[in-house]
Amino acid sequence: VGLAPAAHGGNRTGRVFTGDKSADFLFSCLYKTGFANQPDSINKDDGLILRNMYLTTALKCVPPGDKPTSKELKTCFNYFNKEIGYLKNVSVIVALGKIGYDACLNYYKQYYQIKNKDFIFSHGSKNILPDNKLLVGSYHPSPRNVNTGRINQNKMVKLLNSIKEILWVYMKRFFFHDPYLLIYGFVIVFFGSYGQTFYIALFNEDIRNSYNLTDGQFGFVYAVATLVSSFLFINFAKLIDKIELRIYSTLIIIGLALACIGFNFIFDN
Repeated sequence: VGLAPAAHGGNRTGRVFTGDKSADFLFSCLYKTGFANQPDSINKDDGLILRNMYLTTALKCVPPGDKPTSKELKTCFNYFNKEIGYLKNVSVIVALGKIGYDACLNYYKQYYQIKNKDFIFSHGSKNILPDNKLLVGSYHPSPRNVNTGRINQNKMVKLLNSIKEILWVYMKRFFFHDPYLLIYGFVIVFFGSYGQTFYIALFNEDIRNSYNLTDGQFGFVYAVATLVSSFLFINFAKLIDKIELRIYSTLIIIGLALACIGFNFIFDN
């Protein structure tokens, strides 16, 4: 969460942290830590994809003199509230800069009795919010902070990597507390191991004979097990938002190719 779109960045391009020096610094770090698919954010049509993250600002327009009033913040909270409401899987909020940090706290003050003095801002500071989300503080990647050395790529990359580790812990907690995902994972393992066993057996006649199936029947069972396990795995990865579209497409092709080996066995026998 940043404070507001920059006059020559997000305000000009129509996307936050896009087209200015702050964007160059931030996305270079996001790319190095795997949160973005490319190291720059130039315009809305540059092909940028964010992974497991969402970028926004507390304010939706450039404040006069870069100093927003409390009335302006409260007005924009109507939009900020809707954004937060749409994000169902938020576990960590990273506030860029002290003003952005305070804006997050002021947002929470609408619903909870909290005090700013209980949330100390510093680069890398971590505080638990009333709804159990983690609020992380970060120096703003402004040219002034970068040029004075207050923030550099090593500091930002280190912070982002620590957040990745935290997200992994949250994801595991989410997985093990969701029966649906546990069942899904079990079915994937079952069909995957079944398909792997049959794949090995395709090239070993002695193993095939132990199943008392004709080669055609064996190929059919293998093809079905491969297709089902591939489908389940790919959709499971999509479900937990851990896969890119191009990898998704590649896995589909690989799954179909492996299944074709089984279908070829059917037609040959």
